[in-house]
Amino acid sequence: MRDLTVSNELRVLTEDCQLISAKTAIVESRAGCIWAPLMRSDTRVGVVFMGPSRIAVDAITETEMGAIGRSITDSLTGVSVLIGAVSVEQKSRDAQEDDFPAAGCKGVGEFLQMAQERLRELRLEKSDMDSGSMALFAKGSDEEDILLRVKDDSIVFMHGRRIHVLSKQSSVSVGEEGVAVRGRRGKTIVIGRHDLWGLDGLSDLPDMIERQVRRAIRVLDTGSSPPHRLHGRFCHDVDDGALDEADDWDS
Repeated sequence: MRDLTVSNELRVLTEDCQLISAKTAIVESRAGCIWAPLMRSDTRVGVVFMGPSRIAVDAITETEMGAIGRSITDSLTGVSVLIGAVSVEQKSRDAQEDDFPAAGCKGVGEFLQMAQERLRELRLEKSDMDSGSMALFAKGSDEEDILLRVKDDSIVFMHGRRIHVLSKQSSVSVGEEGVAVRGRRGKTIVIGRHDLWGLDGLSDLPDMIERQVRRAIRVLDTGSSPPHRLHGRFCHDVDDGALDEADDWDS
């Protein structure tokens, strides 16, 4: 979006702060992290930050065949973008020149340049500005892209080749362990490395779920991270209403 800009009023955290706190996901920035408001025209829509930060996600789907997925804890590197309402002013002060090296950059100019480059790379769209959710666009310690979107108790999490979507009792989980799709009434389809289980229900699976699983498998086959626009389509297709449709296939 051309009207997204980073404010030059840079601040630094003076104490640890949870930017996202949900039942299955936490994003925390620590003292010394530098941040700036992200503006859309004259409206603040989020923050851009850099410095000591971490993410923790419980990306596990419990199935009749056992657990699919795993808990993820990782450090964030480079510039991260957080869309949504977050209040960090009370734990911050104006950034000084000697604050920047600890955060990973040389000064105000380099921070703003890196932030603008990150926004150009992400190519955020109007649909990414959903006021009812929090969305994090970041990179992990392995330099792989991370997308985390949280709305109420629902999350979409993508990290490299791992995808985890959870809404109420429905979920889609894709990773090295396999693929699991669980309906609201507890019935599950599991595709493991050497096993197929529950496929008798596949023909009744809503087109939306089947489409997302096939797309996720294609991502695994490529051996590379999905591009941002795949992030965006997945994030917006699998919202609360869409994933709730999964309650029909396992009735």
